[in-house]
Amino acid sequence: MYTWGKRILFFLATNFLVVSTLFFIGSFLMNYFQVEIEGFTFLLIFYTIIGMSGALVSLWMSKWQAIQFMGVKLISENSSNPMERDLVQKVHHLSAKAGLTVKPEVGIYESADVNAFATGPSKKKSLVAVSTGLLNHMNEHETEGVLAHEVAHIANGDMVTMSLVQGMVNVMVYLIAHLLAQVVVNTLLKGQGRRSWFVEYMIRQVFASILFIPGSMLVCLFSRYREYRADYGGARFAGRDKMVAALHSLSKMTQAQTQKKSEYSYLMISNPSSRSLLVRLFSTHPPLPDRIKRLQTSPLS
Repeated sequence: MYTWGKRILFFLATNFLVVSTLFFIGSFLMNYFQVEIEGFTFLLIFYTIIGMSGALVSLWMSKWQAIQFMGVKLISENSSNPMERDLVQKVHHLSAKAGLTVKPEVGIYESADVNAFATGPSKKKSLVAVSTGLLNHMNEHETEGVLAHEVAHIANGDMVTMSLVQGMVNVMVYLIAHLLAQVVVNTLLKGQGRRSWFVEYMIRQVFASILFIPGSMLVCLFSRYREYRADYGGARFAGRDKMVAALHSLSKMTQAQTQKKSEYSYLMISNPSSRSLLVRLFSTHPPLPDRIKRLQTSPLS
């Protein structure tokens, strides 16, 4: 069974592999046609195409990945199962409140995890999925709060926004990696005539791999901000009391989860927090107590 951590890693791996592949092909073709990468404008255009392509391909594949690799079973409001019908109706009702013109698809996946997520390449091609663990352990009000949070992600355009942020990070990572590698190559290989394009490519790739670490921290920081916004949206669509109840319930359950070693580090609506600063820097979600406090004390505007 694929957990959310594996799905996130697959998403990031897809992005990195697409960017790396395009970078390799571009470098090879420029060497083959003896085209020199010179000038900041050319560099910016070249790496913008490469960097944004990786993020956009990952976004385009996100819904398919969720269905295929997490075993999401799509359900409809015509299902013979009353629980499934009620779940779809709740999502569609919340979607109408959020002003979505196209209702998200709804799915269930087998997992003891108490969680849910929203994904898809656009507001009109989105998916809200919940785990069987959530359906088994949350009451109706708490479940509605979770669903409202996920619908808010769709209404806020978070899937597209986060992909664009990742794309911009890709651009900056490879642009800076190129400039740093150029300094190294010019210093170490100066006066050696025609240099190996593959050696230069590998030096840039090493720098890019290192720079992806702080780049990922920036993406995670922005993700935590979007989670607060989704909480506020969930409170507007379902009611503050239901959203707070959902977060309280998740907090109690994730406290138990953090007591044992788990193979996942990222969750969907919740992410078990660690006291480790390093872990929190790479967390896509803020600590649940902070989310509850903000939701209880901030106006829903």
